[in-house]
Amino acid sequence: MTRNPIFALFCWLGLLLPLTAPARNLDLATVPERRTVQLTIYNSEDLTLVRERRVVSFKPGINPLRFSWANTLIDPTSVELRFREPKAGLEVLDTTFPHDKPQSLYWNVRSDANRESSIEISYFTSGISWEADYLAIADAEEKQLRLEGFVRVRNQSGEDYEDAQVRLVVGSI
Repeated sequence: MTRNPIFALFCWLGLLLPLTAPARNLDLATVPERRTVQLTIYNSEDLTLVRERRVVSFKPGINPLRFSWANTLIDPTSVELRFREPKAGLEVLDTTFPHDKPQSLYWNVRSDANRESSIEISYFTSGISWEADYLAIADAEEKQLRLEGFVRVRNQSGEDYEDAQVRLVVGSI
């Protein structure tokens, strides 16, 4: 068996490279849980505007944020990130929809300092509807009528919106 010195060198380098290559620290943060959520349900169009408020801690430099909506009916083209405090030293540099992670996106946010900031994520989803029922109750003498209204909201969007403020829109957009 003959030994090839070039082959031996490549094998030796192949063993060393993984050990000596600098580790990459991808410091990616998933967007934290909602603090508040507001739904505006347009029943006639099967469309709901969602506005979520969250608090995010940023460090100086580029901060990658990941937002995911797996198994939901969120329209990815409508997802938007805004800072609640304008001119807070924060800037969204870009939005990326990675091909290897469907139903998620990444924002790169530049911060000029360590800070905690309130952000708003808004988007449209479908699968949420409402219907109103009314009950008229007459008094014993049938001289006065009391009207009570009830609203049922059905959520088949694939996302839970606990403790949401809800606005119901009647008619077309």
